[in-house]
Amino acid sequence: MTPASSCPPHVLRVYTPPGYVEERRWVLKVLFEEHLGYELQWVEEAEPEVRRRLGDAEGRGLWRRSMLEREWTLLVTADDRALWLADGLFSLSPDRWLSAGSVPTTLRGEFSGNLDGGENPLAVLFGEPLEIPDAASWKGATYRDRDGALWAAALPAEASATELPADLLCAADPLGAAFFWLSRYEERALAQEDVFDLHGRFPADQSWMGRHGLLGRALVDEWADQLDHWLQKLGAAPRPSREYELELSHDVDHPLAGVGRGLTAMLRGSAGDLLAGEVVSAARRVGAWATRSVSLDPYNTFDWLMERAESVGQRAAFFFMAGATPGRPDGSYRLTDPFVLDVMREVHRRGHEIGLHPSYETATDADLLGRELEALRSAAATAGLALPQVLGGRQHYLRWRATQTWRQWAQAGLEYDSTLGFADVAGFRCGTCRPYTAFDLESGEPLALREIPLVVMEVTLSSYQRLSWGQALESIEELGAVCRRHRGTMSLLWHNSSLGNAAARRCYAEAVKVLAP
Repeated sequence: MTPASSCPPHVLRVYTPPGYVEERRWVLKVLFEEHLGYELQWVEEAEPEVRRRLGDAEGRGLWRRSMLEREWTLLVTADDRALWLADGLFSLSPDRWLSAGSVPTTLRGEFSGNLDGGENPLAVLFGEPLEIPDAASWKGATYRDRDGALWAAALPAEASATELPADLLCAADPLGAAFFWLSRYEERALAQEDVFDLHGRFPADQSWMGRHGLLGRALVDEWADQLDHWLQKLGAAPRPSREYELELSHDVDHPLAGVGRGLTAMLRGSAGDLLAGEVVSAARRVGAWATRSVSLDPYNTFDWLMERAESVGQRAAFFFMAGATPGRPDGSYRLTDPFVLDVMREVHRRGHEIGLHPSYETATDADLLGRELEALRSAAATAGLALPQVLGGRQHYLRWRATQTWRQWAQAGLEYDSTLGFADVAGFRCGTCRPYTAFDLESGEPLALREIPLVVMEVTLSSYQRLSWGQALESIEELGAVCRRHRGTMSLLWHNSSLGNAAARRCYAEAVKVLAP
């Protein structure tokens, strides 16, 4: 063990209880190393350190019995001050792990931290409140919910100590909550329940955050920032970490609306445009079909989309489909179509990204995913593009199964996925706007894959939530402000085929300006 006095301030010594070793290490690394910029040093199990620290200072003997009844993770700073985090989720017995009965349904409590400008109370998912002997004479800071339950407290320092508290205790199990949200524990635990929609997707209203109306908040990031605040009060100092970023992406389901389409498909699309009140789009669709002119086609928005990204110094990602299953709502093109190859060449020439948009059935079919990835690489070669590799993409229809889909992507050699947003409600499905390493709940191991959570898809706002484009822009701005506040990544998906009218174009163009770093 490195002596506390020789540790730089960004290093935290970590003591963890036994059990769920890989799960604990993964969530600690995501929160404190990937997101906050600390370096973790793993020491021995927590119990000896817990006993040592409980006997250190006068007055802590009052806590001994109740403290030793819990399991604690300790994060110890270079000043030998500790942040104590109580177990909740990780206290489950192995036979209950990933069971439907282990998924919480209630909000255990909420309490305000002391972050400057913090506007939202911290949500408590697991844990039991602290009980302070002789609370009236307690000298340390306390953090209570509206019912008076105590969820965090600063232990009083010794008489000769500085103004900083010696240690700080948190009984709300932020590590368990972060693991629950980031790993999509509830989606795996409820996989055998009748909760999926007609496309086999886990809907927002079945999620814990959706039921409690909290999808508009990045709950994991709120907790991470609060833990960072407490650690800095205890003498820690993280290295500079991440800054706010914007990720613009475009799933190419249908590159063209009229050109190359059959008469029936064209008429059906035009009728849909007219029902939606998009007369200009319908006229352009018919005109493109009749003249075979791609310049008239309302879905040919690729140059315009690249211009919008370039105007704010950003690079866009275009995710192409490389396969289709008969009878499924997959794409209407082949990668070898001359127009598609031309688009890929132009995207590459202008420095934007080409990625994969796997077809409907690939969410649970690893072999099909692999074939489609190879087809995209082959098409890029046909287009004369020397792509080093396809980095990532997003599942069609946002179809994703915990944790099978992640595992398939990692096995295929993809570097990142950006599927995890709910199709029916915009917001933070994983509780975070920060990219993070994915985790396999079944093998209990981290995966060689990053998740870039999807925050907003335009179809969610216009079709599922039935917002006007003006209201959609307000929602995008609000969610973007959350990402900016947490120095996260605002991931915005806008299909090339969703720009058929002037209002939609204005909404997207203004959103890009507002969201730019």
